[in-house]
Amino acid sequence: MKKKLLMFLAGLATGTVICLTTVQAKSIGPAPIVKTDLSKGTIFAKPGGSGTTCSLAVPCDLWSAISKAKAGSVVFLRGGTYQVSKHVRFEASGTATAPIIFESYPGEHAVLDGGQLAKGTDIHIRILGKYIHLRGIEIRNMPRQGIAIFGSNNVLDGVHTHHNVLSGIQILSEDDGLVRGRYGSNNTIRNCISSHNSAVGLTGTTFANGGNSDGIALSSGTDNRVENCLVHNNSDDGIDTWRTIYGYVGYSISHSNGSTDGDGNGIKGGGIYPSAYTILEHNLSYSNKTRGITSNGGVNLTIRNNTTWNNQMAGYSLDSDAIVSDNISKDTIIKWGKGIESDNSWQRAGTVSFISTDSTSTNFLAPKADGGFDDIGAYSNTDGLGNTLLPDLVVTQVSYANGIFTSTVKNQGSGPTPSGIPVSVAYLVNGQWRTWGGVWGPLAAGASVTIGTKGGAYNIPVGTHTIVAHVDDGRKVSELDDGNNKLSRSISVP
Repeated sequence: MKKKLLMFLAGLATGTVICLTTVQAKSIGPAPIVKTDLSKGTIFAKPGGSGTTCSLAVPCDLWSAISKAKAGSVVFLRGGTYQVSKHVRFEASGTATAPIIFESYPGEHAVLDGGQLAKGTDIHIRILGKYIHLRGIEIRNMPRQGIAIFGSNNVLDGVHTHHNVLSGIQILSEDDGLVRGRYGSNNTIRNCISSHNSAVGLTGTTFANGGNSDGIALSSGTDNRVENCLVHNNSDDGIDTWRTIYGYVGYSISHSNGSTDGDGNGIKGGGIYPSAYTILEHNLSYSNKTRGITSNGGVNLTIRNNTTWNNQMAGYSLDSDAIVSDNISKDTIIKWGKGIESDNSWQRAGTVSFISTDSTSTNFLAPKADGGFDDIGAYSNTDGLGNTLLPDLVVTQVSYANGIFTSTVKNQGSGPTPSGIPVSVAYLVNGQWRTWGGVWGPLAAGASVTIGTKGGAYNIPVGTHTIVAHVDDGRKVSELDDGNNKLSRSISVP
């Protein structure tokens, strides 16, 4: 049956954003963000604001608002253009339960603009703290990166960054991620658009005549995620996971990247040490200067359920240890190299045929239902109506006795977990990781499994404690909801 897809255009003539039709569906490309209610606002800013209380009646400027923000603050930026003439540094930290939110005022649109600065000027926008959320904000014309993230546990949601000199969004880490989670880690970039970032004409190692201007760059750190994003017309790569560990890129669209000295890959899955264990899934990558998706030296990369088309050099470039399954390529050259490959379109009989290759079509790059390829590629795991069948893992029970933890995990979603990917549980005591357990997937929709302790016993001291079972703590399974994976209970040890 013809896929029932709803496409909304993100204000860019060359950008295609494809959304599935039901609440239970996982979209490809950005979806509109859910706005924070105005009643939750605690700090207000406006372009040229001069207030000192940062109230709705008398807003302050951007920098004063940032300086006043603390855990639990909701900072609304009134619509208009904030001219960035000095550093913008988000340095305070929220908490997991009380993040600091910076968001465009409901019904208005805030723009941070560095257009008055000469290209290459060292004036920047950076997130240095933790648990900071930037939502529904536009960043443009910055003389270096659009925004750089050095902190951890931050979220960009619905941010539009474009026409910056270096990468539109870049995650960096002071220790290159060698100490897991310390810097530049556990950040999520979702529903974002990053386009037309370019340093063409600027030379030297920093600018490289356009060779360091990606749409989104995960340049180090661990456990960073790119979800439901659109990147296009950047001078280097679309999405680059250079030097990141346990990264994730899913349900995103990358096209028309690469110019002058830029590499021009749609999605780059790795780089030099310590790049490893990145997952790329359910992405569309097309019409890029070189390759749609490339391993690029990333160790133990997983590339599954992606679709590439019309890339100038090849659909895929694979290293020998990459696990490559259920992908589609409709490129003149399907792939370079060979990974650990299974059930990809080039391993099946027949020829892939798409319903449409018109990027404005609701069926863009969707394989024809009768062609034998509609169960793989970016649009796979659907019910035939365009509704994505995804797992949703929850912990329904956790217990402890004599150093051993036991939990029950249920897949309450509509699809199975991937085969070959463990359903793992981290066990924490009073907020500290202590051990783990796991079983190999797949776990069928509606099924439950008992998971014990495999990481070694941990004897909890006498007293009252809180234990937590956190399923898929490494976020290796793409789920309908990543926010319901923990179960806690209080126990008394005699």
